[in-house]
Amino acid sequence: MFDNEVMRLRLYKSIRQRVDSDEVAEDLLQETYERAVRSIGSLRDENSVVIWMHVIARNVCNSYWREQYREEKKIERMKEVLSDPSQQHYPRERRDTGKLHDLLALLPERQRWLLAMRYERELCSREMSTLLHVTPEKVRMELHRVRNVLRAAL
Repeated sequence: MFDNEVMRLRLYKSIRQRVDSDEVAEDLLQETYERAVRSIGSLRDENSVVIWMHVIARNVCNSYWREQYREEKKIERMKEVLSDPSQQHYPRERRDTGKLHDLLALLPERQRWLLAMRYERELCSREMSTLLHVTPEKVRMELHRVRNVLRAAL
Protein backbone atom coordinates (compact mmCIF):
# COMPACT_ATOMS: atom_id res chain seq x y z
CA MET A 1 0.00 0.00 0.00
CA PHE A 2 2.81 2.46 0.90
CA ASP A 3 5.33 1.28 -1.72
CA ASN A 4 3.88 3.27 -4.57
CA GLU A 5 6.74 5.33 -6.02
CA VAL A 6 4.37 7.87 -7.58
CA MET A 7 2.78 8.56 -4.20
CA ARG A 8 6.22 8.85 -2.60
CA LEU A 9 7.29 11.44 -5.17
CA ARG A 10 4.08 13.43 -4.77
CA LEU A 11 4.43 13.38 -1.00
CA TYR A 12 8.05 14.44 -1.29
CA LYS A 13 7.15 17.37 -3.55
CA SER A 14 4.35 18.41 -1.23
CA ILE A 15 6.68 18.32 1.77
CA ARG A 16 9.55 19.98 -0.10
CA GLN A 17 7.32 22.97 -0.88
CA ARG A 18 6.85 23.48 2.85
CA VAL A 19 10.45 23.19 4.07
CA ASP A 20 13.86 24.74 3.44
CA SER A 21 15.99 21.83 2.23
CA ASP A 22 16.02 18.48 0.50
CA GLU A 23 17.49 16.81 3.58
CA VAL A 24 14.70 18.06 5.84
CA ALA A 25 12.12 17.01 3.25
CA GLU A 26 13.59 13.48 3.17
CA ASP A 27 13.51 13.30 6.98
CA LEU A 28 9.92 14.48 7.06
CA LEU A 29 8.93 12.04 4.33
CA GLN A 30 10.36 9.23 6.43
CA GLU A 31 8.48 10.53 9.48
CA THR A 32 5.30 10.63 7.37
CA TYR A 33 5.66 6.96 6.48
CA GLU A 34 6.47 6.04 10.09
CA ARG A 35 3.34 7.81 11.33
CA ALA A 36 1.25 6.20 8.60
CA VAL A 37 2.43 2.74 9.57
CA ARG A 38 1.77 3.42 13.25
CA SER A 39 -1.72 4.72 12.58
CA ILE A 40 -2.84 2.42 9.76
CA GLY A 41 -5.80 1.40 11.92
CA SER A 42 -7.28 4.89 11.57
CA LEU A 43 -7.56 4.57 7.77
CA ARG A 44 -11.27 4.19 7.11
CA ASP A 45 -11.31 3.77 3.36
CA GLU A 46 -8.45 2.22 1.40
CA ASN A 47 -9.52 4.26 -1.62
CA SER A 48 -8.53 7.43 0.20
CA VAL A 49 -4.93 6.42 1.01
CA VAL A 50 -3.46 9.25 -1.05
CA ILE A 51 -5.48 11.92 0.73
CA TRP A 52 -4.80 10.29 4.10
CA MET A 53 -1.04 10.27 3.43
CA HIS A 54 -1.10 13.93 2.37
CA VAL A 55 -2.90 14.85 5.58
CA ILE A 56 -0.24 13.01 7.58
CA ALA A 57 2.51 14.75 5.58
CA ARG A 58 0.91 18.14 6.24
CA ASN A 59 0.70 17.36 9.96
CA VAL A 60 4.33 16.25 10.00
CA CYS A 61 5.36 19.53 8.36
CA ASN A 62 3.30 21.53 10.84
CA SER A 63 4.95 19.64 13.71
CA TYR A 64 8.37 20.35 12.21
CA TRP A 65 7.70 24.10 12.04
CA ARG A 66 6.28 24.16 15.57
CA GLU A 67 9.46 22.44 16.77
CA GLN A 68 11.61 24.92 14.84
CA TYR A 69 9.75 27.78 16.52
CA ARG A 70 10.25 26.18 19.95
CA GLU A 71 13.96 25.71 19.23
CA GLU A 72 14.30 29.39 18.30
CA LYS A 73 12.57 30.39 21.51
CA LYS A 74 14.83 28.08 23.53
CA ILE A 75 17.91 29.62 21.94
CA GLU A 76 16.60 33.10 22.76
CA ARG A 77 16.00 32.06 26.40
CA MET A 78 19.43 30.45 26.55
CA LYS A 79 21.06 33.61 25.22
CA GLU A 80 19.26 35.58 27.92
CA VAL A 81 20.67 33.22 30.55
CA LEU A 82 24.15 33.59 29.09
CA SER A 83 23.96 37.36 29.04
CA ASP A 84 22.84 37.52 32.68
CA PRO A 85 25.34 39.88 34.35
CA SER A 86 24.61 38.40 37.79
CA GLN A 87 26.88 35.47 36.93
CA GLN A 88 29.87 37.67 36.07
CA HIS A 89 31.34 37.61 39.60
CA TYR A 90 31.98 33.84 39.49
CA PRO A 91 35.28 32.47 38.26
CA ARG A 92 35.15 31.59 34.54
CA GLU A 93 35.06 27.81 35.02
CA ARG A 94 32.23 28.04 37.53
CA ARG A 95 30.34 30.50 35.31
CA ASP A 96 30.58 28.11 32.36
CA THR A 97 29.39 25.18 34.47
CA GLY A 98 26.56 27.31 35.81
CA LYS A 99 25.60 28.40 32.31
CA LEU A 100 25.54 24.83 31.08
CA HIS A 101 23.46 23.81 34.08
CA ASP A 102 21.01 26.65 33.39
CA LEU A 103 20.82 25.70 29.71
CA LEU A 104 20.21 22.05 30.51
CA ALA A 105 17.42 23.06 32.87
CA LEU A 106 15.68 24.81 29.97
CA LEU A 107 15.67 21.67 27.82
CA PRO A 108 12.62 19.41 27.74
CA GLU A 109 12.85 16.33 29.94
CA ARG A 110 13.25 13.95 27.00
CA GLN A 111 16.28 15.87 25.69
CA ARG A 112 17.88 15.95 29.15
CA TRP A 113 17.23 12.22 29.44
CA LEU A 114 18.86 11.56 26.04
CA LEU A 115 21.96 13.51 27.06
CA ALA A 116 22.14 11.71 30.40
CA MET A 117 21.82 8.29 28.80
CA ARG A 118 24.47 9.11 26.21
CA TYR A 119 27.04 10.91 28.35
CA GLU A 120 26.47 9.68 31.91
CA ARG A 121 25.45 6.09 31.25
CA GLU A 122 27.45 5.93 27.99
CA LEU A 123 24.72 4.10 26.10
CA CYS A 124 24.99 3.84 22.33
CA SER A 125 22.16 4.94 20.05
CA ARG A 126 21.11 1.32 19.48
CA GLU A 127 20.70 0.73 23.22
CA MET A 128 18.85 4.01 23.64
CA SER A 129 16.55 3.23 20.71
CA THR A 130 15.55 -0.04 22.37
CA LEU A 131 14.59 1.82 25.53
CA LEU A 132 12.66 4.49 23.60
CA HIS A 133 11.08 2.16 21.03
CA VAL A 134 12.37 4.25 18.13
CA THR A 135 15.03 3.71 15.49
CA PRO A 136 18.72 4.33 16.25
CA GLU A 137 18.67 6.96 13.50
CA LYS A 138 15.92 8.86 15.33
CA VAL A 139 18.00 8.80 18.53
CA ARG A 140 21.06 10.10 16.67
CA MET A 141 18.97 12.83 15.02
CA GLU A 142 17.51 13.97 18.36
CA LEU A 143 20.95 13.99 20.01
CA HIS A 144 22.35 15.96 17.08
CA ARG A 145 19.60 18.55 17.39
CA VAL A 146 19.95 19.02 21.14
CA ARG A 147 23.75 19.34 20.83
CA ASN A 148 23.27 21.98 18.13
CA VAL A 149 20.91 23.93 20.40
CA LEU A 150 23.47 23.84 23.20
CA ARG A 151 26.34 24.80 20.87
CA ALA A 152 24.38 27.73 19.50
CA ALA A 153 23.64 28.97 23.00
CA LEU A 154 27.21 28.58 24.25
